[in-house]
Amino acid sequence: MAAYTDDCKMCDDVPELSDSDEEQWQSMEEASENTTLQCLFCDRTLTSVSETFQHCTADHDVDIPDLVQKHKLDDYGYIKMINYIRTTKCSAESLALTSDDPLPWVGDEYMKPVLQDDPLLQIDVEEFSEASCGTGGSSAADQVNVEDRVQRAEEALARAMQDMHKLKLLAQGLVLNTDTSHGSSCSGPSPS
Repeated sequence: MAAYTDDCKMCDDVPELSDSDEEQWQSMEEASENTTLQCLFCDRTLTSVSETFQHCTADHDVDIPDLVQKHKLDDYGYIKMINYIRTTKCSAESLALTSDDPLPWVGDEYMKPVLQDDPLLQIDVEEFSEASCGTGGSSAADQVNVEDRVQRAEEALARAMQDMHKLKLLAQGLVLNTDTSHGSSCSGPSPS
């Protein structure tokens, strides 16, 4: 185990947890509720990701979650596909005819977002497969369950904050233990 010096400021390096973390999370949630999205294929503005997917399915006959499944896209493939659609302004018909050999959006140039803070790029692609397995192929709006995502993220944040608190206590305990043992070794030889 490494020896610590008397001027160790390990406790000072551990950040204090505050309510500002929760306030920041709440402000992010409020911002996501006030979101406007541009349709991938027309000029229509929509208010949520699920509404956008539903619109694309109903009005353009393009089911985005089905495309993700069909082409076996991971998060990066999905992001590239959305940016490809926005960059090239391809039609819904041409997108439906896209074959896997090779996909037109494989280039890294499609990793750069076309729209800043595009909510369509903030989707977890794994949820598409979970939702389609769990619901038996229900609509795209049912597959993108934003409330479930928010709840899981809040739970993960709470666990992370608990872990940080435990680590802080452990670090403080180590520093105090080191200071105690270091102080006893500096007292000189014990009398015989």
